[in-house]
Amino acid sequence: MVLKMGRPVAPTALQELQTPSSIPAQIGALKTLKNEIIGHDQRKELVIRHGIVEPLVRILSTYSRTSGKKRMRERSDNGDNAEKSWTEEDDLRLQATLIVASLGNGGLPFVVPLIAGGLFQPLLTSLSPKDNDPRLVLATLRALLVLAEPYSHDLDAVNRQISPSLPAQLYTRPVVNVLVELLVQPGTSAVILEHIISVAQLLGATCQTAQHRQLLVKSGVLDLLAARLASTIVSMNYPIPDADPAAVKSLLPSVPPSKVQFLLNAIAAITDTSPYRTARLLYSPPIYSVFPITKSSKPPPNESTFNVSGGPVQKPESIDMLLPQIQAEQSKREYTYSKAFPALSSLTSGLRQAGQDFDFGLTALRDPSGQPQPSSRPISGSEFGSPLIAWLIHTSRTTTGLERLSAINLLTLMVRAIDNNSSSLDIWVEPSRNRDRTLAFLVVPLIVKMLDESLPSKKSSSKSKTEESLPVARKIKESAPIALARLIEDSPALQSAAVDAGATPKLCTFVKKSFDSITTTNTQMWSPHQVEKDNVLSGSPATTLGEPGMVSQTLHALRYRAAAMTALSAIVQREDMYRRELIKSEGGMAPCIVESLVPRLDAIPAYEDQDRKNAGNPTFVIVAACDLIRALSRSVHVLRTNLIDAGVAVPVLRLLKHKSLDVQLAATNACCNLLLHFSPMRSEVQNTDALKTLCMHAHSADAELQFTSLWALKHLMHSAPVDLKTSCLEELGSGWLVQTISADVRFGPNTPSLSMGTPNAAGEQVDLLNAAPEPLMDVDSVSSEDDEEDDDAMTDSIGALNLPKYNVRATSAQNRVRLRAIKEAEFSPAIKEQRDRIRIQEQALDFIRNIIGEPGQHMGVVIDHLLDALGTDRLFEILASKLRANPTAFSSTSPAYTHIATPSFEFGYKSTNNPKPSAPASTAQMPPTSVMVAAIFILIHMANGSAKHRHLLLHFTSPSLPPLITPLFNHPDRRVRVACCWLAFNLIWQDDNSDADGARLRALELRRLGWEEKVKGLLNDGDLDCRERAKNVVEQLSRLEVAAPLGMGGRSAATRVWES
Repeated sequence: MVLKMGRPVAPTALQELQTPSSIPAQIGALKTLKNEIIGHDQRKELVIRHGIVEPLVRILSTYSRTSGKKRMRERSDNGDNAEKSWTEEDDLRLQATLIVASLGNGGLPFVVPLIAGGLFQPLLTSLSPKDNDPRLVLATLRALLVLAEPYSHDLDAVNRQISPSLPAQLYTRPVVNVLVELLVQPGTSAVILEHIISVAQLLGATCQTAQHRQLLVKSGVLDLLAARLASTIVSMNYPIPDADPAAVKSLLPSVPPSKVQFLLNAIAAITDTSPYRTARLLYSPPIYSVFPITKSSKPPPNESTFNVSGGPVQKPESIDMLLPQIQAEQSKREYTYSKAFPALSSLTSGLRQAGQDFDFGLTALRDPSGQPQPSSRPISGSEFGSPLIAWLIHTSRTTTGLERLSAINLLTLMVRAIDNNSSSLDIWVEPSRNRDRTLAFLVVPLIVKMLDESLPSKKSSSKSKTEESLPVARKIKESAPIALARLIEDSPALQSAAVDAGATPKLCTFVKKSFDSITTTNTQMWSPHQVEKDNVLSGSPATTLGEPGMVSQTLHALRYRAAAMTALSAIVQREDMYRRELIKSEGGMAPCIVESLVPRLDAIPAYEDQDRKNAGNPTFVIVAACDLIRALSRSVHVLRTNLIDAGVAVPVLRLLKHKSLDVQLAATNACCNLLLHFSPMRSEVQNTDALKTLCMHAHSADAELQFTSLWALKHLMHSAPVDLKTSCLEELGSGWLVQTISADVRFGPNTPSLSMGTPNAAGEQVDLLNAAPEPLMDVDSVSSEDDEEDDDAMTDSIGALNLPKYNVRATSAQNRVRLRAIKEAEFSPAIKEQRDRIRIQEQALDFIRNIIGEPGQHMGVVIDHLLDALGTDRLFEILASKLRANPTAFSSTSPAYTHIATPSFEFGYKSTNNPKPSAPASTAQMPPTSVMVAAIFILIHMANGSAKHRHLLLHFTSPSLPPLITPLFNHPDRRVRVACCWLAFNLIWQDDNSDADGARLRALELRRLGWEEKVKGLLNDGDLDCRERAKNVVEQLSRLEVAAPLGMGGRSAATRVWES
């Protein structure tokens, strides 16, 4: 380095690159420059300011090799003769690439000028293995990894300074095709295997959006990664007797087992929580050939025996040998007696009915505490559907550090994806309680143990050995809580397992420690000259360093703060006891949550004070804090005491106007529970302009924000003053409200079919998979070109693996229909739009319902105001459209339901709400059940008004609503039947003696319509609530007939409030 008058000048080597004389001279200059800048940020800054980017771009662009075919002929598959084709141009490009990687190691300030100078595209030309030497390809991949490193740190700072972003330039069809070429290389040399690992690392670091994932799936990258994973699993010599020997022999070479974590990370980045992409992984021919998906976990009769308790003892499968044997919970089909002795079982049941309890050594279903007893049958790995899930559990238990984290991450993503659409991606064989039992025993404690190990040890006093200096511990602290939250969400059993494992205090410690003051180390070396502030922003983009972004220690604290709050939100999702324990934790969590709601200031120049620059929270922390508030506010006690005392109301309401849509959505979600009638926060809404903001969000083009805002407004309307109701209705707009509830939400004949038991937009089960196979295969004939390309990608990409053609085609033929149905249910724009329309319309109807739902002296006034604002004719016509069949249906008559009193349990826990009807005619042309119930409850609340409103409901002729209600008394959904009973009860209600004659006339009118007969038919209904409501109606009818005094009350019980 040369100094002149106290200031450094450009190195001589750089002058040679800017005015090149020959290729050897340039190579020598690059090597000299490389040795000078390695590990010296000041020298890196010097060469950047003196314009090294431009000659690097020239070298990588000018000397790009295009004779790929000749090189491939000269080099054998293993690269043994690669040295013969090595040229000076290759060496020149290699040295330039190494300098790019060295400069990029300086961090974001150095990556910005490299990308701004146009270095990324020339680097991509050195990726193709057909046109470039393997050593140059490997150096290029490593340079790309260095340039992509800032995207795993301060993403906001990266996006502010780099445009177009590196992933946007990377995930294009030509570049992805080159990545496919790298992944499909059949060689087994160390450098080729390094290519595979580097590509996997690159994908894991940069694959961040749905567009990226879709492109990688279409291009066959996911299938190729699955092929490498399958071959690696086979190379580990696991017992896999069900694997297809022919397919296994044809698999691509495996990667070293120590590198399998990078494959898992790349696959996890692509699949994410998508049911379709998860299915593409499980049904990928290489994975399917090694880990075939079983259809049943029941053992054949000749492979099972019976124990003394009568339960079948299943012989362990090979995959079960990898996991500890855990006994399954007894199901209702596992009787308490031996199936081999029916006479003994009859005697036992008879003695118990007689009040005697004889213990014959038989296993009871429940212990004295009422908890289910374990069955004698062990949980089989096949109960997870795919043995790949069992293998991931085994891997997470037998590895440590980042290897364990990668296995757990993919495992939780797969479990979440399958649960998100379990009816279409029907991988689970046994009930979820056995699967959750296995995860609770084998996986949840592992994650909690990882959290514990990532905390700083009290015995460690050496500063160099603290967890802040360990990248592995940092990664675990940032990622393990997210994996735990993903796994236990919506599962009370797993949430209980997390609490029992001690996750709550550890996560609270994470949150509290993230607010500790951080001592940052200034890595900038002393310089004899001072860089003025103005110079930071001067010069061309290729010669100006970028902003350093957030300090790494601060960013790490913010990340594990958000991760810990996300995990805590999942833990306290259901149980009030867990919420109280969390809020009362040592040191208090409420102040930390409120502090996490403070947003960061706008972009601050790099030369400003770091404390000011790091103040506040980025969007991902605010979103996590709002989610935690939403979960905690489900507890009335916590909401009315700790949260309000901590002052969460004002910051949450301020966040409604945040510039980030994600923050707006999270804050609105938090408001849903904070605006309930028992919440003291309501006064804050009236004192601020939050009501206008929520109404503005309800008009948003974003469906999720519109849905959540209506949900919050619905809660606000419950038990609200009349002036607040009228002002909200006016602010929201009667015209907009009418337009929202008027949309047709039926699934017409042109709507894409939801095959294979997927839930339609109404949440109802639509099982079309059992139809004839020929029509199901016809879906390919009506698909678009993109869909055909996507469906064929599995077969086309796997064809490059040299698998037997018959095996590839057979696997594709068996699972093609299933994948098509899963993809359609997840990605079809028509289905998504219809699903959003249904959800929004249901909330809009419930908003109207809660406006008129509070009984009192002003109820009639509110109903009259609503009818005037929306129009009586228009509102009744809209409500009628929610109760009648589609007029375009084949039959013009009302749908006929044949109700079965005994509920069916075909669909598990959902069966109590949706008993299977024996013959529902035209059900597919009826509106969704949720919309239908919301419409009926509006009528219920109108009938809860005055006698005038009840008379209006019965005698309004255009349209006439009561005839549309009559067939709904036999609706297969219990909610509809209960609502019909409530409506009948309110219509015949007698306010006082002056209404006696009117009540009798209304009762006679209902009898004429056939309602009395329908109600009496529900006295033997399979649902208790329905029977009780029908009994109330019958008793009220009898009172009216004998003119007995009033005795039944509680019409207001029809009012309901939901939690968010």
